[in-house]
Amino acid sequence: MKKISINSNFILRYLICLILSAIAVSILTILLTKGISFLGVWAIVIVSAYAFILYLIFASPLQFLLNKNPKKFNILFLVIYLCFSFLLIFFLFLFTNNDTGPLYMSNYYIVSASTGIVFWIFDSIFLQDKIFLKED
Repeated sequence: MKKISINSNFILRYLICLILSAIAVSILTILLTKGISFLGVWAIVIVSAYAFILYLIFASPLQFLLNKNPKKFNILFLVIYLCFSFLLIFFLFLFTNNDTGPLYMSNYYIVSASTGIVFWIFDSIFLQDKIFLKED
């Protein structure tokens, strides 16, 4: 098994990727689900904080696994991020909304697709580069 050491620039880029992904997905989700009238600073801050925590807990391990073989804008990575996003959001909606099942809610599809796509774009821009990882 090969050890991979992480460059200090990688950690900075990783945090930038998480923060920008959380902000972008919060703005996109608010615009698509609630409209421009709900696009306030506090709404963006609250949804961004929530998205950042979820990205940090659930997307980070997957991101580190995929970054062992970095490829910019890899469609397979997008499919993997979307699958995990749909599963995670399904369980979150399932446990928080008792009225209807998540599959019958249009917000489920909007939130799931936006979180996966936004994370894939920022991951490809900031982290999918071989210069940040070196093998020992």
